[in-house]
Amino acid sequence: MIRKRLLIVLCMFLLISATTGCTNKNKENPISGNWTSPEEGVGYFEFTDDSFKWFQSQDNLDDNYYYGTYTYVAGALRNNGKYDYGEKGSEIYTLTMNYEGVKIDGEFSETESDGAFTIQRIDSKDSLYILNHRTGGRFVIDRLN
Repeated sequence: MIRKRLLIVLCMFLLISATTGCTNKNKENPISGNWTSPEEGVGYFEFTDDSFKWFQSQDNLDDNYYYGTYTYVAGALRNNGKYDYGEKGSEIYTLTMNYEGVKIDGEFSETESDGAFTIQRIDSKDSLYILNHRTGGRFVIDRLN
């Protein structure tokens, strides 16, 4: 059931981004940069214009991470079938991370999976509240300068 819902969300995401042209390249990327969390076990993120690495820890950037590509669109689909874009300063985005591989204990392995997230800015461009649709987990990450 969860896979079916995720597939529906991903299909809607692809349809909307294809028809509206809302992709990473249309305006300033709100996700690009390096991010960490004050919460235990969240990890460290590096987002370039279209790729990412999600590290287990900021203390070791050579090992124990996922990597791949990502896309985002403005807004998030709500249960009522309408999109919520948030308010100025607390914009909402839908993020899809395409995991292409993982490096664990020095060994690379390929993987093909996706992660779907709703992201909302918190009072500034330097903090994001994230909802992981796969796990239901919620956490905050802060941009590093």
